[in-house]
Amino acid sequence: MGPAEGDIPVNEFNDEFTDDSHGGALTALVRVHVQFVESFRALVDPSELLMRLESEGRGTPPARRMHFAMAFYSQFIAVAAAFPLADQDALVHAGSHVFCVCRRTIRLDLELARVQQAATKSS
Repeated sequence: MGPAEGDIPVNEFNDEFTDDSHGGALTALVRVHVQFVESFRALVDPSELLMRLESEGRGTPPARRMHFAMAFYSQFIAVAAAFPLADQDALVHAGSHVFCVCRRTIRLDLELARVQQAATKSS
């Protein structure tokens, strides 16, 4: 069964467009965007992640900035949960501004992540 009308053709690895009517520009743009997002996903220091997200959001409308940052919220919680409580307190303060999330919510998510990480380590 072939692709439906209007589907974007992709290669067998589903990682890039095969029909780029823009002379390869669209494929290159997608590749650069994926590399950009992956550079954020590779960060394991929550402070560095917050600084990069904050830097990328400057000059961007608040809703768009929050939408982009929230794509990395789970990652932030997972890496921040492994830090000492004093560091977490500072991260909660900074994270609430970057993610537009109440500090109480971040603290609850960090506590849940710590419990889940402890359960994973003990099993």
